[in-house]
Amino acid sequence: MKSMSKRAKSNIILTITALIWGSTFIAQKTGGYIGTFTFCAMRGILATIALGIVVLIMDRARRRKGDPEAIEKSRFTKTTFIGGFVVGIFLFLGTVFQQQGLVTASAGEAGFITTLYVVLVPLIGIFMGRRIGPLVWAGAVLAAVGLYYLCTNGEGLKLEPGAAALLMCAFTYSFQVISVGKYSPLTDVVKLSLIETATFAVLSFICMLIFEDPSFEAIKSEWFAVAYAGILSSTVGYTLQLEGQKGADPTEASLIMCLESVFAMFFGAVLLHERMGGYQLFGCLLIFIAIVIAQLPDGFVREKLEKFTK
Repeated sequence: MKSMSKRAKSNIILTITALIWGSTFIAQKTGGYIGTFTFCAMRGILATIALGIVVLIMDRARRRKGDPEAIEKSRFTKTTFIGGFVVGIFLFLGTVFQQQGLVTASAGEAGFITTLYVVLVPLIGIFMGRRIGPLVWAGAVLAAVGLYYLCTNGEGLKLEPGAAALLMCAFTYSFQVISVGKYSPLTDVVKLSLIETATFAVLSFICMLIFEDPSFEAIKSEWFAVAYAGILSSTVGYTLQLEGQKGADPTEASLIMCLESVFAMFFGAVLLHERMGGYQLFGCLLIFIAIVIAQLPDGFVREKLEKFTK
């Protein structure tokens, strides 16, 4: 009962995380009018400050316990800075593409197209010598069909600029996920996230000064959207994800996080009154099924069939 209770608690935490991230598309949609780089810079600065506070609190707690191994493991290392910088570049590119895509695409479309990184990560892994199972291939094909319906008007495929930017976002986020997988086992993940977020903030700030004309009044008018994306999504959401995945089954965790796209479409419809046509809704359904299929472990179908035939 105790393990089941811990598992249920983890699943609830991960569901809340997916809800926060799905609703963040609304904040990005409404706050993005101040400028893509400006919004990203303000969001990144807030997230860096918040994560910095989290790191200070965690380090103080470790010192109080006096565990030499935990203290040594939590130090900033060369790997922390290199990994954080690499991951931060991919985060910057992905978020900029996502923010640009949201200018014309709906929050629901953004949620589903962005979540395609779940399918893209194992496909990119082929070029890194990794083997992928038949379920991932099936998910990739289904996702491609779903994307066709999501981007079609019923007469033919029209890849609008917003959808194209979101596809680039999903592709870039795939490399961000792969980079996290490479560096996170080698250093403290919260410190890695801090350097990642700081890199994202600095790059966004530099581009803001070069390509945009930031207005303090405009930023102030969108303070809630900036704070929501910077603090609640980037800091609270990430912390909840770490906490939730401690006691969750990896497959269950991945499937629950896929709900991010569903929440994005729900909040887009309720708060922004966005509406999708039949083709788009069908495309979203196919993409969601594809994401779920791609997360299933190898041998899942065979195991279920064997249990069913016994």
